[in-house]
Amino acid sequence: MRRSPDVSLCDFVDRYLAVHGAGREASTITTLRERMRRPLDAFGSLPLRELECRVPEIGAWASELPPGYRHAVVGALRQVPDAAVRWDLIDRNPAKLVGANPEPRRDEVSPLTLDEIDRLAVELGRLGAARRLCERDRPSALGRAGLGVARRFTG
Repeated sequence: MRRSPDVSLCDFVDRYLAVHGAGREASTITTLRERMRRPLDAFGSLPLRELECRVPEIGAWASELPPGYRHAVVGALRQVPDAAVRWDLIDRNPAKLVGANPEPRRDEVSPLTLDEIDRLAVELGRLGAARRLCERDRPSALGRAGLGVARRFTG
């Protein structure tokens, strides 16, 4: 492609995904296309050269995304203009000029104690079966019991 002021973000995404998809899993391209849906709704009709000048608007838009989606969606929006820069269609990636795209902080999961496992097992009608499994098999038993407990037992 040659530098063209009328290549819209929407058109470029289609071209980029066609090239980027070569040798990649279809699910990778499907995920990237899905993540680009929101940016395309907001900026898809803009020519790339105009998008390059929209750093404040992109930042404001990104700040309004739901926290659970923000990192992945902004990451996709950062990836696509990177290709436009490499392909010499724009000089700068406006999504990167906005600033960092930190991953959301995940809540820590507190593992259950053996007493909590016993109470849960009783509530579920297992009458302490999970604890007996724990005492017999220790770490692997919890996964098989379906309790998803992330505690490393020693003994």
